[in-house]
Parts: sequence; C-alpha cells; structure tokens
Amino acid sequence: NASLLEGVLHPMCVLLSINDKPALTEMDAAKAVVNGENKVEFLSSRGEHRIHIINMKPGPLHIQFKA
Repeated sequence: NASLLEGVLHPMCVLLSINDKPALTEMDAAKAVVNGENKVEFLSSRGEHRIHIINMKPGPLHIQFKA
C-alpha cells in the first residue's frame, strides 16, 4: 500500500512531528493525522528542516522507523 506521505517523505528523511505532535513511532504519527490539512515536520535526507502542509485522512501511514 502507498503511504499517505508518499512524495513528501523520502528514504533517509527523519519525521519529527505531525500537527506538532512528536512522531516517535508509526502509531504516534498515524494518531496525529486529522481529516484535512496536516502539518508534517521533518528533516530532509540532506538534514534540512522542512514543514509541509498536506491534505490527508486518518489511516495507516505505511512508513518505517529505524532506530
């Protein structure tokens, strides 16, 4: 299944938060998603701090977290 964050997060990105709620696990991130505009904060693969506002619906994000 495709991730709701496809096209926003790429390999080696670090997801920091969704809607200002820390995204420590996929479950944390998924619980923070609202129906409509979501603020996604992450570090790009180059270490650049990024914020994207994207329309999503709650549901599984299909993203992997690495320790």
